[in-house]
Amino acid sequence: MTNNEHIGSEDQVPVIKEESAEAAATMEAAEKKPTSVGLEENIAAALCHFPLIGLIFFFIEKENKVVRFHALQVIMLSVVLIVASIAVGILTGLLSFMKLGMLGLLISGPYYFLIMPASTVLLIFMAIWAYKGKVLNLPVIGKFAEEHSTPKQ
Repeated sequence: MTNNEHIGSEDQVPVIKEESAEAAATMEAAEKKPTSVGLEENIAAALCHFPLIGLIFFFIEKENKVVRFHALQVIMLSVVLIVASIAVGILTGLLSFMKLGMLGLLISGPYYFLIMPASTVLLIFMAIWAYKGKVLNLPVIGKFAEEHSTPKQ
């Protein structure tokens, strides 16, 4: 290996294009946008995907619309899942009371063994995307969260 090929030699000057340096600086500034709680936006948004933490963030975050959006979307998804769980439980109980327990099992089985784990995977996926600065906007819930996540003045 000659001296010119040596990594870190004085002859090697890194070439940085101006536009890429500016884009990197802009991207770094966008990623480091603080929230009113002192965390970076992407970290706070990812933490919102834990339902109880999302509830806390929704009430204490006053300035950052992105964090409030993620928190409200997770709160609404959690409410839908809780209401659906209660409904499936009541329906299963009623069917068992009417001696139709197998039909109740056919309804509750897929819900508890497919829908609930899938929703957990969805929350993890959404948290990863939020950390990367992307948004997964759920069909009905996402639109509601967008409309109602503007910070209170």
